[in-house]
Amino acid sequence: MKRFAVTLPAAIVAALSTSVSAQWPLHPANVPRGQDGKPNLNAPAPRAADGKPDLSGIWMIYNGPDAGDTNGRPPRVSGGNAGAGFKDGLPFQPWAADLQKKRDAEGGLNDPDALCLPQGLLQYHVDPQPLKIVQMPQQIVIIYESNYGLRTIYMDGRELPPLGGPQPYWHGYSVGRWDGDTLVVESTGFNGRNWLDVAGHPHSEELRLTERFRRTSFGRLEIEQTVNDPKAFEKPFTVRIEGYYLPDTDLLEYVCLENEKDRAHFTGTAAAMMPPKPVKVAPEILAKYVGTYDFRFPENPNTPQYFRVRLVDGQLVGDGLPPLVPISETRFFGGSTIYFVLDSSGRVTHMVVSAAEGDLRMPRVGD
Repeated sequence: MKRFAVTLPAAIVAALSTSVSAQWPLHPANVPRGQDGKPNLNAPAPRAADGKPDLSGIWMIYNGPDAGDTNGRPPRVSGGNAGAGFKDGLPFQPWAADLQKKRDAEGGLNDPDALCLPQGLLQYHVDPQPLKIVQMPQQIVIIYESNYGLRTIYMDGRELPPLGGPQPYWHGYSVGRWDGDTLVVESTGFNGRNWLDVAGHPHSEELRLTERFRRTSFGRLEIEQTVNDPKAFEKPFTVRIEGYYLPDTDLLEYVCLENEKDRAHFTGTAAAMMPPKPVKVAPEILAKYVGTYDFRFPENPNTPQYFRVRLVDGQLVGDGLPPLVPISETRFFGGSTIYFVLDSSGRVTHMVVSAAEGDLRMPRVGD
């Protein structure tokens, strides 16, 4: 099941994806609960039989109003690229920078995810679709609902094979170990054919990915991913992601075959998608639209996806989207038509994204 029709640009798919179908019927899981019967996600993290933290469960990327850096951009980036958003200023090697520009110009035309091919490991973690961790003593399995990605992390003490050693894989070859209460995972053996993220950042077969998983409470999971790929980037950089636990539910079946028959028709460039006559809108009007919007379907009301709109250099910018091009004072274009709705006092109440499934209403929940 694809969560959004492929007529939407890849950036909007990643920024706004949420299930258009109901989740599995709720089945109460064995989670700590308060006197009101609601899950207590602030309870201590559980432990496995060997005393190590148990990371098992269904997790969703957290992008609530307090997530991201001071500019409200999740995920956060530090290390070799401290303080910059993940989509800005990565230390590309020249060939990778040229390829990134080409992908930007194509507007996600050849996104492997849109072609029903496996996502990159960073994309799996920042794509707002759940993942399931199954922890066992000798191995840990991660199942990503998106494209039904499956990873095995070997915990039996084996060494990571050298670069060029194993058969290259979309997801690489992963071995893990415990460093105190932190799971450290090293991965190599990538085939370099997928993208690091929905923005199209490339990587090579020399990628070495280091991940650190830490469950800070029953309901919070911290994931730190360090990309070390000297063929594609001049220096390593680190992405930090927060996940929250989804109780009383499970993954949906996900089958991606429909796009295969349509891929020959995916043509054009990002420039060809732009409106022909953008208009000028006063800065004070644009400022009204800045804020946080709550995106969720009525079939799945307990899984919010917060979408932030910012004003950067005189342009409105939404999470995961290029600058929004004004068509009128209230309507904008960002690969799809977006418009803002105001009440009689001039206050913005919600925004609407026009999609193949119909208009998607997103109430404004904060500044």
